[in-house]
Amino acid sequence: MGAFNAVGLEAVIISNVAAALHGVPVTTQDIDLFMHDTPPNMENIAKLVRTLGDHVVATRPFEPVTCMI
Repeated sequence: MGAFNAVGLEAVIISNVAAALHGVPVTTQDIDLFMHDTPPNMENIAKLVRTLGDHVVATRPFEPVTCMI
């Protein structure tokens, strides 16, 4: 959570990572975010990926159907 706060990303963590943060055992290692689609947030996503390291990637798996990252 520190990395999210450090880059100023306005988002809500949802799905399995949210459950894991509350102590529920899960098997996936992806993070789903619900966030405002704004230019500053898109830059903050890029900052977050750089902050978290080379093993982290932001993708758009369902484009062009959705804007989900």
